Order: sequence, then C-alpha cells, then structure tokens
Amino acid sequence: MIKVAEWGTGMMGQGLLGYILDRPKDIDLCGVIVTNPAKEGKTVGELLGRPCDVKMTTEFEAVLAQKPDVVCINTQSNMDEIEPQIVPAVKAGCNVVCIAEKLAYPWASDPERADMFDSSPRRTTSPSSAPASTPASCSTPSSSCGAASACASTPSRPRASTTSRRSAPP
Repeated sequence: MIKVAEWGTGMMGQGLLGYILDRPKDIDLCGVIVTNPAKEGKTVGELLGRPCDVKMTTEFEAVLAQKPDVVCINTQSNMDEIEPQIVPAVKAGCNVVCIAEKLAYPWASDPERADMFDSSPRRTTSPSSAPASTPASCSTPSSSCGAASACASTPSRPRASTTSRRSAPP
C-alpha cells in the first residue's frame, strides 16, 4: 500500500482525491493539506460528497510527519509558487508528484530553482526499512497509471543522477 498525502483541493486536487478514494486497497490517503483556511478541519467526505473521514488541514508539518511515500501537489504552476510546498515535502523524504507544468523539465524555465530542488536533502530508506509495497505490487504497472512517475522513484530505488535529469528531453 502506498501512503499518499495531497496538497491542494481545488478542481485538480478534488479529481485526484476521487482517484485515490477509488483505490482503497492500493492507496492510503494519510493526509490532505489545504491552502484555503476555510477548508480547515472539514473532511474530504464533506468536500467530495462521499465517505471519507480524513480531515483537511493547513498544518503541512503534521501531515508530512506521517511520512507519506508520495505527496501530490495540486496548487500552482510556477516554480516560485510551489517552492514552499516542494521543499518541505522533499526534506521529509517524500516523493513529489505535481501538476505544475514547469516541473516537466524545470531546467528550461528556472534552472537555479531546479538545481535547488534536485539537491535538497532527502531522507534515505535502506532496503531493510523500505516500504513493503513496491512498484512491482502496483495494480497498474504500466504507464497508464496517473502515478507512474511516483512509482518510478520510490525511496527503495536508487535516484537518477543529476546529469541524466539535465539532458535534453528526446
């Protein structure tokens, strides 16, 4: 089972929450971080109109302390806008999946920030403490899964070199 936290509950975030809730055997929704204080303390169920008692919070530290495997960031598009979300998630040792189109190849739009994200300290996971759920156990191991990038970079796998990430896309 993959532990997932979601950051952002606008239209994109709500769509992803529905996807997550439809897969209770594969994904454990361990927390939801909101940027709108009016949503503080409400449940995901109240937001989506379906059963889910996970409470939404603006306190991202509390959610990241639960050590999610993946944080899905569904907030903004520009690198400077998502930096306050990416940095704490990466420092907490989480993989990050983000809707920001600038992250498709961040060195093209903001090379300094891309280098900073790439070199951020990470929590490391030794094979003995790796999550029991690995990409091999994924119910949709093909690239058709919306979380394919998260599966490819789980903490139990070695990280790609910075050089390969900077090479021009094909």
